[in-house]
Amino acid sequence: MHPAKILAELGIHPAKALGQNFLVEFDSILPWIPQLKPDDTVLEIGPGLGGVTNFVKDHVKKIILVEKDFRLAEYLKKQFPDIDVLREDILNIKKEFITNHQINVVIGNLPFYITTPILEKCFVQWGISLGIFGVQKEFAERLLASHGNSLAIFFSQLANIQKVSSIPANAFYPKPKVDASWIVMEKRKPAVDIKRWELLLRGSFWGKRKSLKNAFLKNPHWSSQKFTESWKQKILTYPPPLDLNRRADSLSVEEFLILYNWLNDNTNK
Repeated sequence: MHPAKILAELGIHPAKALGQNFLVEFDSILPWIPQLKPDDTVLEIGPGLGGVTNFVKDHVKKIILVEKDFRLAEYLKKQFPDIDVLREDILNIKKEFITNHQINVVIGNLPFYITTPILEKCFVQWGISLGIFGVQKEFAERLLASHGNSLAIFFSQLANIQKVSSIPANAFYPKPKVDASWIVMEKRKPAVDIKRWELLLRGSFWGKRKSLKNAFLKNPHWSSQKFTESWKQKILTYPPPLDLNRRADSLSVEEFLILYNWLNDNTNK
């Protein structure tokens, strides 16, 4: 049954504030289904009416649904009586829940306004092994870029990322204004300390059109950490491995790793 009809019967109008766009065509998910394993325990974010759930549930050991909308949560409980349905905001889920339920995979069509916080939750706080996410096409392109934005550079140390399929806007109800993409994020071992990596990027991308040197010495993000004071001293004292008159958006991931390793090298400190 088409989502529009089901929603009408339930007396539900899709809430734009919750990013509620329901998949009506499912060809786009077929390329990533083989990524799932029979021993996986999956958490699905915002399952809505359970369209994706129907495809996933028979490929994994267990699936847990987290739905913020109480009306949809009640519908899901009736549709899937053998599946745990948690009525909760995904950003309120603690690491203990993930650990206690041995969740290693997270799946979901993500609302654009909280896409980045959800990815951070999954890979920084929870430490999941695999994420499969529907995101806006432009967001996917930013995340897969080799340079130019802090988002791609930050997550380059947390996961190997690939786009597996496109989701045209007309595959959703209501139809959004933009197309989307399915991306697969597979956990990787970072070559950096993530807290320091994040602070390096916050400092680097602080202030439009600022050179790296100006951003490093003037950004407010480095004011509360002892090790960032040593970074500033090193910038003022020793020749850097890269031209610090460049702007952050011109550096590749590899060049940021060179900077990171130089700043955190104890030699000559």
